[in-house]
Amino acid sequence: NSPMHSTAILLNGSTAGVESGLVATKLLNKVAMSSSFSVVHSFSLPSINSPDNLHNHLFLLPNQKNAVNYTLSIGKLMLPKHYVNYNQVNVNGMLEFLGQTNLGLKESYLDIAPSIQFILKSKMRIDLGYSTPLVSDLTRVNSTGFLLRFEYNFFNIFN
Repeated sequence: NSPMHSTAILLNGSTAGVESGLVATKLLNKVAMSSSFSVVHSFSLPSINSPDNLHNHLFLLPNQKNAVNYTLSIGKLMLPKHYVNYNQVNVNGMLEFLGQTNLGLKESYLDIAPSIQFILKSKMRIDLGYSTPLVSDLTRVNSTGFLLRFEYNFFNIFN
């Protein structure tokens, strides 16, 4: 229910909408490759994003509320060299390409995002990364940024 401030359709807290897609992953030795493709639609509410509010917010025309998102990720297990048990710390190096094309505007962005990932006791995950644009036609509030992610899985089938 937030007002739109960019022509990129970003559903991670910036814009209300819906997204559906597919993910394909391949693991080959200690390298993981993953790709995704999705279609995203923005719900631009007239009460917020109306022509009367153009000086404060962005108003997308109906054909500009649809976009496709695409990613390509490559990750490599750096450590450990040999597994002894699930309590070992995993260190992964990753490189991601993240993009979107607004179908109505025919504009796109493509970001590159290198990161390092630590997996502790097969339950905790810590990611440190940085994202910067390679191509950027779509407007965004933030096009570069740092990532710090922490995940903890309460249930683990390996214990």
